[in-house]
Amino acid sequence: MHRFWVLLSLGLMAGGAAFTLHDMHSRVVLLEQTPRADPAQVARMRSNLDEIQGSVHSALEAIQALRQEGERTQAMRERLAALEHDLQSAARELELQRCELEAWEASQPGEMESLVTTHVDARASSKWPTTRTERSCSRAASGSKSGGAATQ
Repeated sequence: MHRFWVLLSLGLMAGGAAFTLHDMHSRVVLLEQTPRADPAQVARMRSNLDEIQGSVHSALEAIQALRQEGERTQAMRERLAALEHDLQSAARELELQRCELEAWEASQPGEMESLVTTHVDARASSKWPTTRTERSCSRAASGSKSGGAATQ
């Protein structure tokens, strides 16, 4: 009976070895069928990935720059609007001062005859009911009164 157990043990070991060899053979076949990576192709893929990563990084930097540019543009627009408002106020003031000067010149005809040319004298002595200057002065005066109240 002892012989029986020895033969059974040897048979089990041979069966286990056969099963292991069959499993190893199927793994080797599967490994041989799997395509192998070419080192040159892997290097090309890495360089392509590096290029793509660089372009993504530069695109992100461009987006950030555009964001900052938009903020700077908004600040410049606000400054330009303030400057435009100041220039319009200065233009209204200059127009009002010009109108006041013309009114003062009109009230001083005797003193101004020596200072003004004959062209201005001819225009001042003409009998036009309303000149363009008088119309703009009346608008400037009414605009400065309403504009002055609005700005204060």
